[in-house]
Amino acid sequence: MNKKVQILIVIIILLILLIIWYAKFRNKESINNLIIFNLFNNSSNSFQFNISSKVNQKKSANLYGTFNAKSLSEHKIAPGTSGEFEILLVSAIDTNYRIKFESKNEKPQNLTFSIKDNPIKYHSLEDLGKYLLGSLNKNEKIKIIIEWSWNYETDTFSNIQDTLDGQKLEKYNFDINVMSY
Repeated sequence: MNKKVQILIVIIILLILLIIWYAKFRNKESINNLIIFNLFNNSSNSFQFNISSKVNQKKSANLYGTFNAKSLSEHKIAPGTSGEFEILLVSAIDTNYRIKFESKNEKPQNLTFSIKDNPIKYHSLEDLGKYLLGSLNKNEKIKIIIEWSWNYETDTFSNIQDTLDGQKLEKYNFDINVMSY
């Protein structure tokens, strides 16, 4: 290698080290925001199920990977945040389906769910799941978009509840169960 290339490599290494030092000691918050956004922006908020067989299928999920990046507050799902995830159903045969949810930990009381473009709000995924059933024709695909939101409340009781829920919640985890029959 000639001397100019070696000098260029050293300069690049020094710039990278300077950026890392700056991120660690000066502006940790904004670099962390970028890292967290990139980690979760690349994660999928889509869950696909092939329901051609009559076998029940289950997938684990959590809301953190489904947030609307504009609504995220301090890297947490908290009052004022929202998001969505989609469930894709495909089948090579005519079949009926039912989607159920099973919460793995307690959800915040003011967190609600809805089916996209439907104004009805449900206070749990389990309640919403009661309405997620239907039929799927051979080679048909169905996309169901579930929206969630934790509205920012202004009354005293809701604010107290939100504070309690926010302190104990790291992630809201749940299973998506798809049954075909």
